Formats: sequence, C-alpha cells, structure tokens
Amino acid sequence: MEKQRKIKGYITDAKYLWGVGYRAIERKFGFPNSSLRSGFGIYRLKEIPRAEQILVRPYSQIDEELFARQMGLDVGQLEHISEKELSKKYKDIFGLDLSVLKRNALNELEKVGIRNIVKIIAKNRIIWPGNESFIGEGIPQWKLISEVHAELIKEIPADCIDNINCI
Repeated sequence: MEKQRKIKGYITDAKYLWGVGYRAIERKFGFPNSSLRSGFGIYRLKEIPRAEQILVRPYSQIDEELFARQMGLDVGQLEHISEKELSKKYKDIFGLDLSVLKRNALNELEKVGIRNIVKIIAKNRIIWPGNESFIGEGIPQWKLISEVHAELIKEIPADCIDNINCI
C-alpha cells in the first residue's frame, strides 16, 4: 500500500479500531462481509477537513442511497450539489440548518484530533461499488467529498487479520 496518498470517503476516530479483529471492524463500520479479509491499511489524515470537504447527513445512521432518495437526488449527485441548494434541501426536507450540522461535525473532528482521524482502505476494493454506502453499528463516521492528504500508519496483512494484536 502507498505510504502517502490522497483519500476521500468515510473517515472515523482511530479509537474504534484498536484491539478488535477485522470481522468486528467490518461489523462496526458496515463493510460488506469479508471485504477486509485480504488485508487493509489504516491511513491517518494529515489535515483536519474544512467544511466544504465533508458531507453531513441529518443523522449518521442512514444509508447513503436512502439519504439521496430523501433529497430527491441520485447518490452521485450528493458530492456535486451546490452548498446553497443542499442547504435549502436540508431546511425544506428535514427542517435543519446545514451550517449548524457542519459546524457540529467540524467541532467533533477537532475533538478527535488530527492524530486520530483515520480511513480504512481494503487491499481488495473490487468487492463493492465505488459508493461506500454502509450502515454499521453507530460508530461516528464523516464523509470526505474531496481529497485530503493522508499517511499509512498501519498495514494489516491478510495472514494477520484474525489476530486482534495486529490491529
């Protein structure tokens, strides 16, 4: 796996990864079964995302496709809709202020801290479509809609995935 790369997609707090096996990580974060079996990398962000780099949902445990349908959009449109139009949809559909949701998400990311914001990247990404639309067990996750610099902090090889001491 690359040591340095730009990433986007779902990020989380590293504390939810340590001391559990790959099956627990799949379950907690909603990855398809066995999608991490070939091994995976844990990448740490090198910068805290800006408001325009994250997509927030009115509540975190909603499938991305369902969320898009509620908004009257296709999943692919979520990342490309203007902030003004998105804000209007949040207000009209959910009665929520998008700027408040983003501010809350950024405050939470600040609390987590730059050293603890990570992304899990499976070695075999062919297993699911490009849309990471997973529902897990309520672990906080935020979606990066534009690329952010990250560094590999841990690579979990396939022969080690069942050993919780590897993670």
